Amino acid sequence: MRQTFETLTPQWAEYELVDSGRGRKLERFGEYTLIRPEPQAKWKAKLATARWDAADAEFVKERAERTGEWKFRKAIPARWELQRKALRFWVQPAPSGHVGVFPDQAWHWDWIAELTNRAGGRVTALCLFGHTGLATLAAAAAGAEVTHIDASRHAVEGAKENQNLSGLKERPIRWIVEDAVTFVRREARRGRKYNAMILDPPRFGRGPSG
Repeated sequence: MRQTFETLTPQWAEYELVDSGRGRKLERFGEYTLIRPEPQAKWKAKLATARWDAADAEFVKERAERTGEWKFRKAIPARWELQRKALRFWVQPAPSGHVGVFPDQAWHWDWIAELTNRAGGRVTALCLFGHTGLATLAAAAAGAEVTHIDASRHAVEGAKENQNLSGLKERPIRWIVEDAVTFVRREARRGRKYNAMILDPPRFGRGPSG
């Protein structure tokens, strides 16, 4: 399990998967530890209950429900900065249970940057369902011109803030708040082409028609 974790989350200094089990995961984001649901963690946790009870906050989700709420056991900031390699970004517990970053996608960012660098020329990338922009910023930092699409204005604003934190304000990124399918259909009618597409659709979401 340790080897698999290191493969999925390489070169992290400020993030740690501390433990997992019983449908939950215990994670460290900088100096704060959070508990979040993890349906795939059906095994027994390795650490003692006291270690889990010492977490700063837990997102509690009702069974079979899509909603839940954070239970804060200690006072923590509404958001705080984290860094991985050259990327800096905000961590922020949201009502959905997300925190603004998916640490297990870190090797995706490395792969995107590697392919962009290897291209050796102008690269135009389309990032759909871009959320708070870590994949977009990885591509932009490597030299790509990125069009970032997400239907959530809040997520796009967060991505812009992450761009500034990472010192990438001058990189060519188009930030667009729109439904991904609607945008792609319009681009297809225009005959617009991209060298690469990055897609990370959510498991569940509501489009313009609900």
